[in-house]
Amino acid sequence: MTALQRKMQRSQRANNPDNFEPNFKARKGRKTVVKKGKVKKNSRQWNKSKNYHKAAAKKRELERRKAAYAKTQNRRVVNEILRHGKHIKTENVSVKGWQKRYGKAISAKSPGFVQSELIRKAENVGGSVIKFSTQTTALSQTHMDGTRIKKSLSQRVHRDVTGIPEHHRDLFSAFLSRYINQLGVGVAGYP
Repeated sequence: MTALQRKMQRSQRANNPDNFEPNFKARKGRKTVVKKGKVKKNSRQWNKSKNYHKAAAKKRELERRKAAYAKTQNRRVVNEILRHGKHIKTENVSVKGWQKRYGKAISAKSPGFVQSELIRKAENVGGSVIKFSTQTTALSQTHMDGTRIKKSLSQRVHRDVTGIPEHHRDLFSAFLSRYINQLGVGVAGYP
């Protein structure tokens, strides 16, 4: 993919030299390197060669195949989740927050698509997806007696104040999520 983008960029520069600012020399450590000039503003006339069009078509096809593969994998994950039950409870997480934090890397996983697909498929089989707030429940901080003790994200083991054996933080949160009431206001009725 990167090689194709570089090929297209070289073709653009070769066929449209007037649309780019001149190359310039810059210091990189002790070396002097030649940097490519940026695209001039208001460059509207672009000549595109046959090779450029071929490379662009190939790039589009690769991106289409990549997106189709990601969709297939995500649908497989959703089907696996629904094999275990049709009534799903999940935290109401911000997909936009993940996009800000992880950038392009999130496109391969597309959590927004997984959420929408999970809701759609669960409703088709007569199930439901209940989202609850992470702020009001704070499951990773909640202990069996109802107290909350804040812990850092790096602390991956949950040591409960009641003395039950240690558990992985996320697994214990998942256990507690089973006992969230329908309104999503808190942990209710867990043993």
